[in-house]
Amino acid sequence: MNDFQTMLEDCRLNDLGYVGRWFTWERGRFLATNIRERLDRRVATLNWVNLFPSYESFLLRSLPHFLDTMRMRWNDQCSNVKLFRYFHKITVQRQFRGQISGLEGEKGRRSITTQDMLKLASDSFSNLFSASDMGIDECLFGLVEKRVIDSINDNSLKQFTEEDITYAVKKMVPLKAPGVDGFPAIFFQRKTYFR
Repeated sequence: MNDFQTMLEDCRLNDLGYVGRWFTWERGRFLATNIRERLDRRVATLNWVNLFPSYESFLLRSLPHFLDTMRMRWNDQCSNVKLFRYFHKITVQRQFRGQISGLEGEKGRRSITTQDMLKLASDSFSNLFSASDMGIDECLFGLVEKRVIDSINDNSLKQFTEEDITYAVKKMVPLKAPGVDGFPAIFFQRKTYFR
């Protein structure tokens, strides 16, 4: 802060003050931890103050209002001045950078109207994400290495017996997640037909 003050003195800049709240930054909700600082400063030389003796400095409450005002002034005033026409055109062109001017279909036909582009996009996405019957390509099965031996495959394909179901139900944690019917495993473990 001392270096900043020295720089102001070296440049012969004086604080102009302003109208409004004294503190421009505040941190902390409680009185004991609350920090308030004046971060915004307006400085000028003595010559500037003499040129503009009736100046007033106000602190803006919100920046968006300021930006909207500047944008309106830019559109009204600067577009008519030769110096700013080029920059204004570039700014306007950036707004159109992300727009789609046309789409090309599968047969090379270009759609320009909004209605045609919507139909083309809708058709393309429905074709892309719809299921089609591709059939089974038997030559692909020869490329896949066999991992399940016949005895394990036969065991997994056979019908469940009552002993298998009883064993599985008894191994379940009694009060864990209920089934589709809403009953926990303990309900079925207590039933007589599982004993």
